[in-house]
Amino acid sequence: AEKTLILTDGRNVSALAALVDALDGFSEQKRSIVYSAEEDRRDVDIARQGALLGEKFDRVVLCEVDEAGRRPKGEVIRILRSGMAESCRAREVLEIHDWSQAVDAAWNCLGRGELLVVQAASIARTVRKVQALMGLEPSELNVA
Repeated sequence: AEKTLILTDGRNVSALAALVDALDGFSEQKRSIVYSAEEDRRDVDIARQGALLGEKFDRVVLCEVDEAGRRPKGEVIRILRSGMAESCRAREVLEIHDWSQAVDAAWNCLGRGELLVVQAASIARTVRKVQALMGLEPSELNVA
């Protein structure tokens, strides 16, 4: 495959741990991810997610959850970064608060034979984004 795209809706420590375990079954060696944590998680759980991101991915693009508002802007990203502080794998960490822009940046950085995990937004928004990345026209979506 030229590029591998995986979509996930996991937003907690156990879901992220299961995801990275599953990635061991893929042949791609270089891994990127677009990720954010839910604002209602405990700080320690957000930091643990950051640690997993740093340990298991080469490039991490941190963004904000669309329905942000419970915490000050940027706080979830700051806690994720604190968890990544001890990481030894992630060589590149980007902060792009807007999910759509974060996905575009990660996709554009992706090289041949690399894998990208994207944490989904709403289903409709995620489908539109994947169609745009693949250059597909959503012609079938307007059928009644």
